[in-house]
Amino acid sequence: MAAQRFLLGDYVTDSDVRLYVTLARLDTAYGQNLGPTKHRLIDYPNLWAYARDLWQIPAFKNNTYFRDFSRGFNHDGPQGSQSSFKSFTARFIDQIDFAAWWSQPSGRQSLSQDPAHKFLTES
Repeated sequence: MAAQRFLLGDYVTDSDVRLYVTLARLDTAYGQNLGPTKHRLIDYPNLWAYARDLWQIPAFKNNTYFRDFSRGFNHDGPQGSQSSFKSFTARFIDQIDFAAWWSQPSGRQSLSQDPAHKFLTES
């Protein structure tokens, strides 16, 4: 992760998309539903920079709903129904500025031979 910009090199692949989903939910959703994690995403410098680099792509940014992740779901009720229990994080979720955290520069452009392009296009 420290030697290349994305999982398989200079360009975003399906594997990056799949890992991003897990990383984006790590602190807000998984900690609430599965119990506390040993470390937060921010405690892993390479993964944190990698996730921020992906988040800055409009398709990722515009489809990542951190507030919804943190609110959780009731697994006993109908599928998708909101839980009446609110986690500690969910109580303060509207006060957290996720864009400020996730829009910090990642500094990973230098790991790519083609830093201006995150996607491989046929020429």
